Amino acid sequence: MTDGTSSAAKFMSSVNGLVPSTIFDRVHDMDVSEEMEEIREVLYEMIKKNFSMGVAATHLAEKYHEEFVSKGLGRELPDDWIQQVTAAEEFEAQTRGPITILFVRLSNTSSFKRPPINSVNVRVISTDREPTADELKKIKQRKENEPLEHAKTLSRQSPALKQGSTVSIVFADSPRRFFIRALADDDQYEKIGTTLAEIYGQETPPSPLDSRVAIYEIVAGGAYALQDSNGTWFRVIASQPPQSGQVMCQFVDVGVCEKFPVAAIRLLPPTVHPVMSLGAMAREVRLDVTEDQALKFNLKFIDLVFETKDGVQVPANLTVGTANKNIYRKYCNISPPVLEAHL
Repeated sequence: MTDGTSSAAKFMSSVNGLVPSTIFDRVHDMDVSEEMEEIREVLYEMIKKNFSMGVAATHLAEKYHEEFVSKGLGRELPDDWIQQVTAAEEFEAQTRGPITILFVRLSNTSSFKRPPINSVNVRVISTDREPTADELKKIKQRKENEPLEHAKTLSRQSPALKQGSTVSIVFADSPRRFFIRALADDDQYEKIGTTLAEIYGQETPPSPLDSRVAIYEIVAGGAYALQDSNGTWFRVIASQPPQSGQVMCQFVDVGVCEKFPVAAIRLLPPTVHPVMSLGAMAREVRLDVTEDQALKFNLKFIDLVFETKDGVQVPANLTVGTANKNIYRKYCNISPPVLEAHL
């Protein structure tokens, strides 16, 4: 069993940081393939013509997708496109908080100057054989069918969320709406992330048979795996169709809902895999109170559901009590805290 700071608190403290804010923490070889060079040329011209004072990398990616990918005029940006672009001498990047700003170094010529090919940087990708027609058909069927099948599994709640179980709040919008997860599921939650990392870590080099999903293959309402900017894997539901290369994702084991690039999404393992043996571990709780009431009791709510350990505020352990009662009725006489949730 993990302690209160290992999963829920760690995730809650990083919710606002679920963006590509650590892209320069890793060292990548420069991709000198023709496909990557074409992408560099297009992005160079876009920045030069439209963003002479620099542009946020996220905005540039959206404009690139809107003007080229959505019209069938360009390729999808790879996962490490920012590193690959800034590896060329024509580009410069500055990190300002969570935002990466891209600039171009203007030259006397209007064309993009390709960097010389260094044999040290050339990556040779080889496969033992080409995939068969049956294999390609099978992966296509998986992408069409499994996301919605998995979503049915994740529509069920973990059996650990029941009356009398000990839980903690893993995400909260306000005192009116928050998400809880049973402490009994903490080990399983950590194990799922570790297992998914092992699965996708083996998918190199890229193959037509790997679990990557193109933007046109995303099924709204389907379940997928997603890797955040810290490298952690989660089970998510694509709650909306992709827009500008981004997908709104609901984290079924945490409750957070955020937009992420399509490149961060993968197929979940088949239904028989242990990762898919458990339903959603996060449960939404909505309290039937007005906005004014929620505002009035906001500080008491924080005191009730959080505690301070070693100077750090972490989720407190709560007990799911009798249904159909209001948590606010218990503020003055709860010991230990009892969460009155509709379970």
